[in-house]
Amino acid sequence: MAFRHRWEGDGPLGLKLKPKSGDMSGKQGVIVSSVTDESLPHRDLVDTVIHQVMHDDYHAYGLQEESYEMVIEAISAAGR
Repeated sequence: MAFRHRWEGDGPLGLKLKPKSGDMSGKQGVIVSSVTDESLPHRDLVDTVIHQVMHDDYHAYGLQEESYEMVIEAISAAGR
């Protein structure tokens, strides 16, 4: 399933993420473990793998093969 959403405001994303392998530094990607914001248009995201993060001129691809730390860094760097 592909999911695209643009978060406009500051604050939490409304998603809880966890490393797919259970190892924070393992490069097996990150999955959505739960959705905490019921206003998100797609609430059936549990177990969805994060593949990319984009915002204006910032793009991070291939995140499904990166560590939890790298994915969180990409999400933070993208801003809103």
